[in-house]
Amino acid sequence: QAWKRSSRCLRTVSDFERGGRSSIRRNFDGTAPLPEEAAEVVKSGPRSSTQKHAEAAWKFYPRSGAVQKLRKQLLLGPGCLAFRKLYFLELLGFKVAAPQAWHATHDGEWLATSWLSGSPPTASLLPQIAAYLARLHMLGIGLRDAKPQNFVVDSDANGALTLALIDADG
Repeated sequence: QAWKRSSRCLRTVSDFERGGRSSIRRNFDGTAPLPEEAAEVVKSGPRSSTQKHAEAAWKFYPRSGAVQKLRKQLLLGPGCLAFRKLYFLELLGFKVAAPQAWHATHDGEWLATSWLSGSPPTASLLPQIAAYLARLHMLGIGLRDAKPQNFVVDSDANGALTLALIDADG
């Protein structure tokens, strides 16, 4: 039920401008890094690669095969779903890497989120991660790829440690 509301929130909210195969947060002036541009590659794998480019984290999901092309046409690709989930969690008041843009191309999808500096959580913060996930589950939201590497730890103005979700594509 909550996930159905998230698909409507992108159609009715004025925070984003939609166009064709993309959604962009108003006042976001970033563009997807081109292959020849020098961008800091943060993480790379067979299903996605993440780059830091101008204070934004850009994640690229390559696409190949008929199933992925069909998912793209139905707006069910991993980039679009992560974009919707992060925005929905942001609306609910969870600390997340704010989604800035999503764009589908012929060879894959780009997802831009705000760059959150911080450190990976340590084992001592596992109870806080469990509490974060419990809050999600009480609202009927699940993360299929819940692991400490998808969170970042930062300190707020009072010096207290806070967790932020940076990856919701699972």
